[in-house]
Amino acid sequence: MVAVIIVIGLSLVLFYFKQPYVAGILLVIAGTIAFVSILSGDAALHANPLILASLSPDQEEIIIENAGTFDATNIRVKTAQADGPWEIESLSPDTSYNIKLHRMVDKITISVSYLNKAGQEKIKVFKLGGEPVGEEDPLKPAFPLFSWKEK
Repeated sequence: MVAVIIVIGLSLVLFYFKQPYVAGILLVIAGTIAFVSILSGDAALHANPLILASLSPDQEEIIIENAGTFDATNIRVKTAQADGPWEIESLSPDTSYNIKLHRMVDKITISVSYLNKAGQEKIKVFKLGGEPVGEEDPLKPAFPLFSWKEK
């Protein structure tokens, strides 16, 4: 934040010496630096794991991914349709873990429980595979006129 104060002071000096464009550019740079430092501090203060699950394209593996900003620990993956449960000791941010299934599955529902930064247990349920839910035509107009694609 000291750099932001120095840049703001420099821009005021430049504005005093009739350099408003350079002073304006420096103010925009100072604002950007301040905003980035505020966001970085907030992200570090509120770091939490975000566990996501998906089915591999060949439908023979479950992919567990931590898309959060903190380690997830004591991860337990359970399902009724396949073998299991599976235990994962820890999953770092931006990493994934593949669970090999013994057979190809069309649809599977899994329950993932893990511990977050505060030691609280979080449980998420994922329905993987099958038809995508809510798949709609992206070209469908908001207000269909003239019996759009009724035929």
